[in-house]
Amino acid sequence: MSCDWDVYCKTCHDALGLQDMNHNEILMWCLVRHATAIALLQPLMVEDPSCLIELKAGKWNVIHPSWFAEHLGHELVAIDEYGREGTNKPKLP
Repeated sequence: MSCDWDVYCKTCHDALGLQDMNHNEILMWCLVRHATAIALLQPLMVEDPSCLIELKAGKWNVIHPSWFAEHLGHELVAIDEYGREGTNKPKLP
């Protein structure tokens, strides 16, 4: 059975909007864990729009640093297509 995943901000009730991320809960938690690093790319892209930095998840999902910058310091979680918060959050090494 398929189950797509996304990153969700519990503070703002807003999702990143990734599509077709079937069985990718662990990747979503990885994005949550590195949210600050992703957000820190945003000033570089604003300062010089010719700077093309593209992060992708799956075949076509572009991960926008601006979303992470907007939600910096908020409570981010992995959420499935049924609205359930993920329970397989990996432990930090």
